[in-house]
Amino acid sequence: MARDLQVLGFGALSIDDILHVDRPLKGDATVWRVPAYKVRAVDTTGAGDCFHGAYAVALTAGEPPIACALYATAAAAIAITGHGGRVALPDHSACIARMAGDDAPVPAPIPPPG
Repeated sequence: MARDLQVLGFGALSIDDILHVDRPLKGDATVWRVPAYKVRAVDTTGAGDCFHGAYAVALTAGEPPIACALYATAAAAIAITGHGGRVALPDHSACIARMAGDDAPVPAPIPPPG
């Protein structure tokens, strides 16, 4: 699916484990690394669903891929702090507040090989 989105012109985030592994994001001509938030995970049920839903919300709002990834990363970080897959799902204001926090990860461009 990520490759399909890139073919359509959308940036896509490759995620195997959004909690512990930084993954590259390709948006426009820059490849980005978006670190995960450091949180105490209570329950990771639904974290991927939350991430993808938040990414889609940001994308449909017209945000660029890197902003979508930052928003989705904040949403998933919040979602894993409660029990069950729905209890801690954040709303928009919670995501924005988390992104504005001092502990917000800073994306960094990855230099091209060579």
